[in-house]
Amino acid sequence: MSEGRVKSILDRPHLLFIVIGVTAILLIPLMSAFESVLTWLVIRSGLYVFIKEAILPIQVRMVSVALSALGFDVDVLANSVVVLERGGHSAGAGILWNCVGWQTFFLLLITLAFGISGSYTLKSKMLCIALSFEAALSISFLRVILTALINFYLGHWQAVFFHDYLGIVFVLVLVFAFWIFCFKFILVSRPEASQGLQDRRELHSSERVG
Repeated sequence: MSEGRVKSILDRPHLLFIVIGVTAILLIPLMSAFESVLTWLVIRSGLYVFIKEAILPIQVRMVSVALSALGFDVDVLANSVVVLERGGHSAGAGILWNCVGWQTFFLLLITLAFGISGSYTLKSKMLCIALSFEAALSISFLRVILTALINFYLGHWQAVFFHDYLGIVFVLVLVFAFWIFCFKFILVSRPEASQGLQDRRELHSSERVG
């Protein structure tokens, strides 16, 4: 089973994450433009109403539960504002429909078109697709949690900077990490593809010996 796994191009984890970080920083302007276009399309299509009414309240409740588990006293106002209190200090963080992470979902959806296009088994492809939905929800959830914590401990403008700029790097790094995980542990080459690769390796080795 392990022979069918697709190996990562880079075998050095530290170098890999340096490359990912630099790439993410360079892609900030592109990602900002990408999110702006997506936001415009969602508003024009009216899809934002569904996101606001159906998805936003669920995420707000999830965030409040997670922050309560971290030891904060949490109040939720109008299904969009989470007020944290601890040690006599309180801070409110607004969560808008545009913050629930649907952009991350679309980003993963686009990368899926390329990520699973290789000669992989159908079962591993379906598992990768299912995990991509979980990844999109988890990444967006963590981004909101971190923004709320930064707002509480460091201040409003620091939270805005993280959400609008460093948050993009955060999302891109985790998307890269998701695909590294899939290529290493989830996506499995079809038997005929693995055999073809083995035949090419043997042919290459024989040519070198000759």
